[in-house]
Amino acid sequence: MLLGSRRIPPRPTSFVRGLAYRFSCIIPTAQSPKGPGRLCYATSARRRDAVALEPVALAAATAPIGTNVDTNVYLYTFVPVSASLAQLPVTFTYAQARAAGVSKHGVYRLHDEGRIERLARGVYRRADAELADPDLLEIATRAPRATLCLTTALARHGLSDEIPRAPDVALPRGTRTPASSAPVQWHHFDAATFDIGREILRLDADTRIGLYSAERSIIDAFRTRGHGGHELAHGALKRWLRRASAHPSTLLKLAARFPRAAAPLRQALEILL
Repeated sequence: MLLGSRRIPPRPTSFVRGLAYRFSCIIPTAQSPKGPGRLCYATSARRRDAVALEPVALAAATAPIGTNVDTNVYLYTFVPVSASLAQLPVTFTYAQARAAGVSKHGVYRLHDEGRIERLARGVYRRADAELADPDLLEIATRAPRATLCLTTALARHGLSDEIPRAPDVALPRGTRTPASSAPVQWHHFDAATFDIGREILRLDADTRIGLYSAERSIIDAFRTRGHGGHELAHGALKRWLRRASAHPSTLLKLAARFPRAAAPLRQALEILL
């Protein structure tokens, strides 16, 4: 090992592991043909905010012809935690943190210092981020296609006074339901019509979740009236019709894509109009 201008014999693996534990972990992005060999690092890089070590093998191909190049020598540079954290979204997973260069111990230290907070297992958020619903943040992070639907969507649009104990969230049929510590009612909708009426709801600067439009939510309420009840569907339709922006013809045109909802919705409109 080279330390300043003094050559030190290679240390055993236990020393390297101890160094990795002290300054976080070594990210193996390059391998030497002859093994780890000697280590070279700058003592000035021993900063308190260093959370990762990134090895870069010295390339023999770039050396002049006839030059002896020791391929066992590695160069280790410290990656500041602030730089790695800046590459991450406001809400991120443990896997995203590791991919950005933050080590396991670096994640723990950020949490201990209060710079990030743990929303759920493997899901973290910057402590200085704007206020947002932690349950929806976890759901959106674990399932990018998650979409608020049924009673939850109707309540968001002001078409229902019911507040479900757990948010109704839809996924395309055939999509794996992720494990979540947040309370959630998962629903699986036909993938062919999943994106019809799907809008985007902003949760924070980097995180979004799907939200079905008022019209699509009414159609889904009629389509699943056996589960949610006729009162929910008819009550939402009555409120929607009172709005100046309501166009029954547009609603019927959209309902034509959902055979189970088209007929009962048309009958309800004939009674109310």
